[in-house]
Amino acid sequence: MVTPGYSKKLKPEFLKAHPTLVVDTRHCDAGFTARLLEAMCDVDEQADGVLFHSENSQALSLMQQRYREQVDCIYIDPPYNTDASAIDYKNGYKTSSWMSLLNDRLLLSKAVMAADGVLIAAIDDEQQRELSFLLSDNFDGRVLGTICVRANPSGRPTQTGYSVSHEYMLFAGRGPQSVIGRMPATEDQAARFSQRDDDGAFEWLQEF
Repeated sequence: MVTPGYSKKLKPEFLKAHPTLVVDTRHCDAGFTARLLEAMCDVDEQADGVLFHSENSQALSLMQQRYREQVDCIYIDPPYNTDASAIDYKNGYKTSSWMSLLNDRLLLSKAVMAADGVLIAAIDDEQQRELSFLLSDNFDGRVLGTICVRANPSGRPTQTGYSVSHEYMLFAGRGPQSVIGRMPATEDQAARFSQRDDDGAFEWLQEF
């Protein structure tokens, strides 16, 4: 076997010294690929994850049976539907077309989510209202929260003339067990809120 960057065939000693090398089977013939997969026994048990290189709707359709109700968390970053930034995919749909595009994918996403699964969607002002409606409609009103994220400190110009430096993260739950929580306390916060009672951690404040 020859790998990119090496002009000589790799010897067993080299392979033993580098056990985490990845084999790209597109450079091998079909017979070798079949023998390799056969030697790995249960691929699902040995793999830490699965990568789908696909259009998202096709990938979600492929996942339906194998991963139904198994996914704990989904993060999506759909087209913001504004041509203000140069990106590689279409980013200027009519609102109705954009909503139809997202609705199809939300339905497929929900089917593979676990009972307590959470979906997180990134969006900006352009379609935040429509995405919130779609999430509420598809997830039976279980929109768990909206977080405002400072994404571009220098600001991004808009057609109306002002600049925006934020976007949103919308959280939706698959079922009643789905929850989102606070970030872990920092060391400074833990030091301040060092007292606890039945309601949780608190700090003493002295008023003057």
